[in-house]
This record gives sequence, C-alpha cells and structure tokens, in this order.
Amino acid sequence: MNVKAFKVLVLVVFLAVGLACILPAPAPAPAPEPAPAPEPDEEGGAPLGGVPRVIAAPDRFTLNFRKAYLVYDPQTGTLQITAEGNVLSYGGDWEVRKIRSYLFHMRQTNWRDFYWQVNTSRLGVTVIRGGTFGNVIGGTTKTLPFDVDKTGGAGDATPQQFKITFPKSHLVYNPSSDVLQLTTENMVMSYCSDWQRCKLNNNSYHFRQNNWAAFFWKVGTVNKKVWRCRGGSFCHTGGSDDLLNIRVDVTR
Repeated sequence: MNVKAFKVLVLVVFLAVGLACILPAPAPAPAPEPAPAPEPDEEGGAPLGGVPRVIAAPDRFTLNFRKAYLVYDPQTGTLQITAEGNVLSYGGDWEVRKIRSYLFHMRQTNWRDFYWQVNTSRLGVTVIRGGTFGNVIGGTTKTLPFDVDKTGGAGDATPQQFKITFPKSHLVYNPSSDVLQLTTENMVMSYCSDWQRCKLNNNSYHFRQNNWAAFFWKVGTVNKKVWRCRGGSFCHTGGSDDLLNIRVDVTR
C-alpha cells in the first residue's frame, strides 16, 4: 500500500469514529402506565382487586335520620322511637308522667336537670330546666322544634296515642370507646344498651337492636352508606342488602 492510500484509509477511519461519537443514542422505551388502584368493596373494607387497603378506623361516625319519631300510647304506657321503618328504642329507659289529660312529662332516665313537657292540646313540646318532674310549677321553658300529632282526644281530652316527630336525629358511634348514642337537639334519647355492634374491619360495622330478629344494619364508612341486611349472619359477610336513605358523616 502506498503512502497516499494509507492516508485515505486513516481519514475514513477517523471520520467513522467521529460520527459514531456524535450520533444521538436511541430514545428509551416509555415506562408502562401504572395499574389503577383497586376500589373498596360495598362495605368499605378490602378492595375488589384483593389487595388490602390500610385505612385507619374513624374517630366517630354519625347516621343522620331524615325523619325519626317517638310514639307514646297513654293507655298501655308503650313508648317507641322509630326511624327508617325500624324501632331504634322500645322506651325501657324512659319515664312518663301524665300531669293532666292533655299534659305529659317525659324524660330519659339519665336526664337529671331537664325533661320534656308535651301538650297534646296545643300540639307542642317544651324542654323544662330547673323544674320538678311531675309538677307544673317552676322551671324555665324552651320550645323545641318538634311536630306533635295525636290520634283521638279532641281538645283537652286524653289522646289514644301521640307522636313526636324529630326533624333532626342521629345515631352516633365512637369505635374506640364503643359508645353508641341516639340523639336529638343535643339530648341523648338512648344510650343503646340494648344494641349489639360488631367491627368487621376499620371501615365496616354491623349494628342490631336486640329485638331485630330478621335483619341488621351494615355501615360502610369509606363510601358512607347504610344497608339493611336480611338473610345474613351478624358479624359476618353475606346476606341480601337494601340501601337505606341515611346520610353518614365520618370524622377521622
């Protein structure tokens, strides 16, 4: 090989190496899209994808009833508090005194400094503080935002039955202390000593009043829903659920 050919060969090699150094590297392949997070089941527990979601238990949750009512029968002394077509309290922790044919004093047995006065002639309820239960003398009164209806008992006559409707009432549960209360206007109507409750997981709870034989309530605190369950076993999954029109507020 002569000197001229050798110089040409060296130049070609040099140019090839230079081009290899400045050509851009191929772009990396795009990263795959992350899989969507699994959704929780209908009770707010394990997600449908089967991977557990670790969510802390709520500090408190509240079932808000659109309309609940107390029904009292003066002839039999029967008292019941009902919401969503289910009896929440059978009145075993209530005391009622008939003051006049149309006037009744009522209180939950844990109320110490106040009670209700129901007037079935004027169809109203007042809360009395500082008075004497069973006596119309003394105390300060405040009208409560409750509606009163009655069956029978025209005018001042004793009714066969009267109903007090609460525009706002709540079932409040604290999981850490296991305290369950039925309230209205910041007054506890029942401390729910005749209720059962079961925690399936941090976000799924079962509740049953002791006299509910064929059903119980399920509460999911993730999706904030309440179901009436029939055909299932209390404190176990399964059964046929009917969604109830109850708003659930959750505090975490």
